[in-house]
Amino acid sequence: MILFIKQMVQFGIVGFANTLIGLTAIWMLVFFHVPPLLANLGGYIVGVTFSYLVHSAWTFASRSNLEKKSLRNRRSALRYVAAFCVAWCANAAVLSVALATFPTRLYLAQVPGLFIYSTVFFLLCKYFVFRETTK
Repeated sequence: MILFIKQMVQFGIVGFANTLIGLTAIWMLVFFHVPPLLANLGGYIVGVTFSYLVHSAWTFASRSNLEKKSLRNRRSALRYVAAFCVAWCANAAVLSVALATFPTRLYLAQVPGLFIYSTVFFLLCKYFVFRETTK
C-alpha cells in the first residue's frame, strides 16, 4: 500500500512537471507562428515523451527496469501511448457529458475529465504499461 501511495504522489509530480513542459512547448510553437492545433500536437508529443521517460525511470522504476532490453522498452513505450489514448478518450467522454450538462461552464467542465484522465492513466501505467516493474 505504501508503494501504491508513493507511486501516486510521484505520478502527480511528474504530471505537474509534464503540464508545465507541455504548455511551454505549445506556447513557444505558437510564438513562432505554428498553427494552434499543430502547436498543441507538438506540446503533447513533448509532454508524453517527457512523462514516459520519467515514469519509466522514477515513478515505476525497479532494478529490472534498468536492465531491460531495448525491445522491451519499445513495447512499454507503445503501451504507454495506448494508455494515454485510452485515458484521453475517457477524459473526452466525461468532458462531453459535462459540457452537455453545463454548456455555459466551458472551463469548469474540464475538471471532472481531469480526474478521470489522471485516474485511468495512473492505473493503466501501473498495471499495464510498467507491469513488469511493479510486481
